[in-house]
Amino acid sequence: MKRIYYPFMLSVFCINILAQIPAQTITEQDLQSFSEGRTFVKTNINALYEGVKGTPYFNDEWLTGDVYFQDTTEINKISIRYNIYTDELEFINNTSGQVFVINSDKISGFRFHEPENPLYFKYMSLKPKKPDEKSFFQILYEGKTRLLLKHKKQFIQADYKGAYASGNKYDEYKDDKIYYLVKDDEPAQRIKLTNKSVLSALEDDQPVLKEYASDNKIDCTNPEDIIRLLKFYDNQ
Repeated sequence: MKRIYYPFMLSVFCINILAQIPAQTITEQDLQSFSEGRTFVKTNINALYEGVKGTPYFNDEWLTGDVYFQDTTEINKISIRYNIYTDELEFINNTSGQVFVINSDKISGFRFHEPENPLYFKYMSLKPKKPDEKSFFQILYEGKTRLLLKHKKQFIQADYKGAYASGNKYDEYKDDKIYYLVKDDEPAQRIKLTNKSVLSALEDDQPVLKEYASDNKIDCTNPEDIIRLLKFYDNQ
C-alpha cells in the first residue's frame, strides 16, 4: 500500500484524486474542485437567542489522523475532523487555515490517532440491495463477526420568538448512537445494549453463550463486554 506523508500532502493528494491535472499546476483552487470550504455565519440573531448547545462534530478539536482512499492511497498524519451531523470528513490546511470537506465517494475510511485506542471509521453500506447508500461507521470490533457504531446528531432548533417564548433559547445538537452486529455475510442487525438483544442476534449456540456470559459477568450495556462475547463466539 502506498503511503504519503505531510507536508507534501496537498500536492500529492490532488494528484491522486485529480489525475487529469498536471503536477506542476496543482493549486489550492484545484484542491477545492473535489473539496469545498465550509463557512458558517449567523446574522440577525434575536436578543433572546443564546447560541448553540452541543456540537455537530465527533470532536470539536482537529485530531491527527489518516485517510484511506478507494484506490488504496493513504494520506497520513493530517488534521481531520468528523462532522457527524452532515456525515462528512473535513481537513484543515494548516498553512492557510482553510477548511475543506473531502469527497466521501473517494474515501474507504479514516482513523484518528488515539494514544491507547485508535478509532477507525469505514465508509460503507449496510444495505446489500442498496450498496451506494453509504455512511461512516465506527468499527468497534472486526473478526468473523463485527460490531459497528453509527454516530448520529439530532439538531433541535431554538424556540425563542415572541416576548413570552417559553421554549429553548438555543439550538442544540443531541447525540445518538446506534449499534449494529454483523455475522459473517448476513445482513447487519441493529441491537440494543442489553444481554437479551445481543444474545438474540447471536441466536445459534445460545446455551453456550449464555453460560459464558453468566460465568464471565458479561454486561452488554458496556460495548467492551460485547466485544469479549464476540471474541468468544468467533473462537467457537
